[in-house]
Amino acid sequence: MFLVIACLITSVRLVRLALALIVARGRGRVSLEEVITQPIDADRLAKAALANALSGKGRSSTAARGAPDDVRRMLQMADARFNYLWSVSHARVIATKGLVRLTLLVSLMVTCYGAFPAFEFEFNDTNVNGYVAWTAAIQILLASLAVGLAVCIALCGVYLFFEGSLSRRRASWRLFYAAALDALYRERG
Repeated sequence: MFLVIACLITSVRLVRLALALIVARGRGRVSLEEVITQPIDADRLAKAALANALSGKGRSSTAARGAPDDVRRMLQMADARFNYLWSVSHARVIATKGLVRLTLLVSLMVTCYGAFPAFEFEFNDTNVNGYVAWTAAIQILLASLAVGLAVCIALCGVYLFFEGSLSRRRASWRLFYAAALDALYRERG
């Protein structure tokens, strides 16, 4: 029963993380030129960064239309918002890592707790000796342990995928942020 609950919790987290990492792609990519030349919402920029929908290409020599201080403030707000969104997503990923440990512990405890009842069932309900009953009980216990370990492996896969994805998104955002500030200061002259 615990494994079903762990899978449901992970599925909900998986959907929420996937939505956070993909939802802004539908709104189109945000380019460095757009950030410098047009007023853009800091929240949209942060969500685009989390969804990996930023483009550092397409930079032209167009002068900034907005005040450089306004653009810099917007970039700082977007940076703060991105850090918040990234931290929330990262907390969900870390919680999945904790769920891996808990699932492994529960699987081991269920296996250990079920050792004597499985042996007793095999020994009392059949006309077999103790050795055969132990081997049958061990097969039952290893089957339940294998299911628990399979769930742990799946949870680890989800954890590692999202951990890597979030790390790449953060590195991409830092590069974009630095390039935007550099372009802003270069145009200010």
